[in-house]
Amino acid sequence: MGPPEEDLRRHLDRMKYEVAAELGLLDKLNAVGWGDMTSRECGSIGGRLGGRLGGQMVKKMIEFAQESMVKDQSRR
Repeated sequence: MGPPEEDLRRHLDRMKYEVAAELGLLDKLNAVGWGDMTSRECGSIGGRLGGRLGGQMVKKMIEFAQESMVKDQSRR
């Protein structure tokens, strides 16, 4: 396993391709590569990916808050 940054980068790349497939853009992406995708196509992939990541961040924040509340309760 590589450094955490490399693992994160691989995971994000995998997610980009998953989103491209969901949007029906995977065949084009595989054929022409990122450099020849339109700004609109890349933006739609990035926008969907950002929504996923944002949702994951909110989920983690809620988990953290819940854990903190449990710890506070146990200290009393």
